[in-house]
Amino acid sequence: PALNLDKYIYDTGADKWLKSRPDVKLGKTEMIGDFYYITWTVIPASGTTAYTWCTHPDWMARFPTPEEQIIAILNNGTKVTPGVQDQMPYGDEGYLIYVTWQDEEGNFYAPVSFQTSE
Repeated sequence: PALNLDKYIYDTGADKWLKSRPDVKLGKTEMIGDFYYITWTVIPASGTTAYTWCTHPDWMARFPTPEEQIIAILNNGTKVTPGVQDQMPYGDEGYLIYVTWQDEEGNFYAPVSFQTSE
């Protein structure tokens, strides 16, 4: 079932979006056995709550609008605990880290993606 976010979605060009964007720090990405382990830390901007998910861009392409992407991250990802490093086993080199966030008023912001390798 579709989730109605019922809040304004700030797009990537908006000044408020740019000022509130979280910082993502890539940790180690290493091959252990047959799988890649991808680690990263999201540092939310003050007054925001961030959500993160690591997945393949082909899978995320199934969600063409920012609203659908936010719902996918909320349903499949994790709420960020500031300062805690997330880890995703079973990823591959083509995966991206996706982050969305919500301000104190409940408004959501269009997701941004980050490379999992430098």
